[in-house]
Amino acid sequence: MAGFCFPQLRNSSFMIYYKNMKKGFTLVELMIVIVIVGILASIIIANMTSSRNRAKDSSIQQSLRELRNAGELYFNEAGTYDGICAEDNTISDAGNFGRIEDYINSNGGDEIKCLDSDSAYAVIASLNVGDCWCVDNQGSSKEVILGSGETCSDKLLITRCP
Repeated sequence: MAGFCFPQLRNSSFMIYYKNMKKGFTLVELMIVIVIVGILASIIIANMTSSRNRAKDSSIQQSLRELRNAGELYFNEAGTYDGICAEDNTISDAGNFGRIEDYINSNGGDEIKCLDSDSAYAVIASLNVGDCWCVDNQGSSKEVILGSGETCSDKLLITRCP
């Protein structure tokens, strides 16, 4: 049966048409592939943006922990926490505090509030994906959830994380 073929198909108009067809894709097939690739690309880009914002939030949290460590070093040298915060309730430019604040701002932590006294301090900053992150001299380093219409500054009222 290996040499068996249908002689009526060999000369049929279908076979002649099939032999004369050009190889390649039709415009509709190409458009479908382009649409599918576009959909997949938009899904990947959306996930990358979300991942990038979570990474920035992680950097803000780590910077605030670094600020807490710098605050303890400051207390060991000066004997007070007064001076960690500036007059306008932002982080002081003294020592490494200004550098840390710049790093927080560069990662999207736009809203920063700092309160200090001789014996305590607390700093809160906004996050990109979450609400706020707060650190204080008592070792707290935690997320602060905002209510409707609240800002990070509204949550920090005393020198302790809410």
